Amino acid sequence: MLKTHLNKKNIQLIAGSTVVCAVIGFGLASTVLQKYKSEGVLSIEMGVTEYKRFAESATSNTTLDQMLKALPPTDTSDSTEIAKQLRDQAGSIKWQTPVPRISKAEAKDLPDVLQKMEIEREKEREKERDKERDKEREKDRVYVGAKISALGNDAAQAQRIASWLGQYFKETAAREALREQIFVWVGDNNQFSERAQERKLKMQFEIQQANARSKALKQVIEQYPQLGKQEQRQVVDVRKDNEKFMSPLAQLVGAETEVIDVKERAAKLDRDIEQQQFAKGFLQQAERILTISATGSAAASGLAKLVEATASTVKTDAQKEKLLSMAGDVSKISARFLSQAQFIVAPSVPERQEQPRPKVLAAVLGLLGLLLACLWVFKDVILNFLKEEPSTDAA
Repeated sequence: MLKTHLNKKNIQLIAGSTVVCAVIGFGLASTVLQKYKSEGVLSIEMGVTEYKRFAESATSNTTLDQMLKALPPTDTSDSTEIAKQLRDQAGSIKWQTPVPRISKAEAKDLPDVLQKMEIEREKEREKERDKERDKEREKDRVYVGAKISALGNDAAQAQRIASWLGQYFKETAAREALREQIFVWVGDNNQFSERAQERKLKMQFEIQQANARSKALKQVIEQYPQLGKQEQRQVVDVRKDNEKFMSPLAQLVGAETEVIDVKERAAKLDRDIEQQQFAKGFLQQAERILTISATGSAAASGLAKLVEATASTVKTDAQKEKLLSMAGDVSKISARFLSQAQFIVAPSVPERQEQPRPKVLAAVLGLLGLLLACLWVFKDVILNFLKEEPSTDAA
């Protein structure tokens, strides 16, 4: 019975239906699923640890929601596409990837324009390396930028999204860098606070001991005044536990010098304690500012205002020095991530669509068409089979 339905006409119907559905699926995928892709390169120097921290924060849904509210895209339709791409990385694209620093050997193969840019960048970096810690920090920065990629329903939307994502990465990086800086400040402050009192008591004991030794030596010299008048040449290996081989007068000078040295260190410790107590209140307010700031720009602006407000309460040079030091760190981070970080390769305007592999949808609709065509061709057989089923049960 099945063979009787597989005539030439029915075979053509099944094949035609399959082909038509596959073509429809391919066309649907090409028009609906196909996207435009825009790419740009953001100049921002980072270390491996920094990049991982920035990328992790940027892919957080909480960070994304905060940033979309604080920095809404110019076109409201872009927000949906941005959220979709960042929340569904598996079905979209990896929108940011680090750009590694090139070596001198690799720079030889670059075009003249890029070589010139790299040389200028190297000169600028050399000027900034005034301090040893800056040099060490430069060595840790193995990335010179981040490649930003974005998809859009049209070329203009893809470019807009890529530009927004570049700004989003900058703002996220700035906020995380400020968060890390405040974390370091708080940690150093707490660690210093825990040991400061111990160090102060130790210095007080050292001063007492040196004063006691000085007093005893003065008594010796008073009892033996001839020791202070004689000009003796001593060949002594002045090492630890060897002071007894020195003259009482020399030992007295050493004890008095030790008192002066310990008092200088104690004065510096008192200054550090004053700075630590001053910074404690500043850091408490800085943490609150960072908590409520959705963007790096807002955090940097809030901290700058806090520095300005705190400056009016400064009473001593020690407090002023500490405030200027923290203000300098904030300014450096703000300049590095917000001012200096720019697109060195602007997001492109794609000229053609990306191929999203519509073959899967075409295959699925082709199989669906094959199934429907088979049901149509063998509908009589199926109906007869259903009619015969009751009679079989009755028998």
